[in-house]
Amino acid sequence: MYRVLLVNDCKLENLIMRDMLVNLGCEVIISNEINAINDVSNLNCNVIIANFIMKEHTGDKILKQVKDKYPGIRCILSSNNDLKSESLKKKNIDAFIHTPVTKKELEKAISGNGNLLSHHKEQVKPLFCTYCGEKSEEDGHKAKFCKYCGEKYDF
Repeated sequence: MYRVLLVNDCKLENLIMRDMLVNLGCEVIISNEINAINDVSNLNCNVIIANFIMKEHTGDKILKQVKDKYPGIRCILSSNNDLKSESLKKKNIDAFIHTPVTKKELEKAISGNGNLLSHHKEQVKPLFCTYCGEKSEEDGHKAKFCKYCGEKYDF
């Protein structure tokens, strides 16, 4: 199982990506740009996903510091902007994901070289509806449709 550290200053993006990663069988820890480097070592993470543009720091600089200190950790940069892959290779970034990302693209970025992650036998219920934003109930049932807007949950 992968232990993934998410570093993003947007709470909504963190929640959406966390739900996708949990559904892929990952253990997910959410951090911020200030504590990210300490959290990588303290929490024994093997993957870190950092957003490119944040308030105080850029994700590429955070990932470079992580890679310099812990070369075995898979470093993934996320952004809704297109970035040049040549500049990412110089910074030892293992993968780039363009957000919004699909679960398949996220799975490929984490596993590298096309090796698929092992899936949970059961799907994880999302914390909120990705269409209307309403919080889903904590009754333990895996809903397929949002009771507020009627849209199907996209796992």
